[in-house]
Amino acid sequence: MSRKDIIARRFSNSVLTYDANAALQETVAARLAEFLPGAGEPRLLEIGCGTGLFSRHVLTRYPRGRFLFTDIGLDMVSRCRENLAAAGGRGAETTFATMDGDRPAVAHGFDLVASSMTLQWCDDPRRTLENWRRLLNPGGHVVFATIGPGNFPEWRETLENLGEPVGLLDVPALDGVVREESITARYGDATGFLRALRDTGARQPRPGYRPLSATALRRALAVFDRRHGGCVTWRIVYGVLDAPSPRK
Repeated sequence: MSRKDIIARRFSNSVLTYDANAALQETVAARLAEFLPGAGEPRLLEIGCGTGLFSRHVLTRYPRGRFLFTDIGLDMVSRCRENLAAAGGRGAETTFATMDGDRPAVAHGFDLVASSMTLQWCDDPRRTLENWRRLLNPGGHVVFATIGPGNFPEWRETLENLGEPVGLLDVPALDGVVREESITARYGDATGFLRALRDTGARQPRPGYRPLSATALRRALAVFDRRHGGCVTWRIVYGVLDAPSPRK
């Protein structure tokens, strides 16, 4: 099974527990919505719609827009459709599809490409952003939010001080970043933190990582709890990119 197949399966498996554990993702979605362009009737592609946390914002902002909501997890797409219908999104022109954001199976012609907390799962986020820009009409925009460099510093520090490998994803510096912020989340303890990642499907490590042994994991959990008390810092970046300039 490929890495992307595993990611898709884990997100689909978390569909019933996602919303109850996605307070951070909901906060990020609301803040990303601040960077959406003014009202109009755009043709919009959302990559990584999940259960619809950001999708609701674009439906509200653009009541006469045309929307293609996509996610790598089939069950996530189904849940997004259900949630948007329950939230009163039936009147909009909406389409749903399962799609890997790294390899968008769509033609260009969008006014907006939007993605909240998905870019970090792409193989090469910089290249992926450029591919998304190529889907835009002239004057269009990509708006995105993702984790920033050095995300989860408390967990990184714990593992590094113990001499253990760090399996966290490393996202490079990205073009178009317009805001960076750190958000402290409280999970009670390290076990609660790891459980929240599992229950939102966000537990696929970086390629090549070898999981900790049970003994090493128990030691890391204990050290983390003593030093950080269940508090973890999310580092988030928000970005806006314009469509490429037309070639003369």
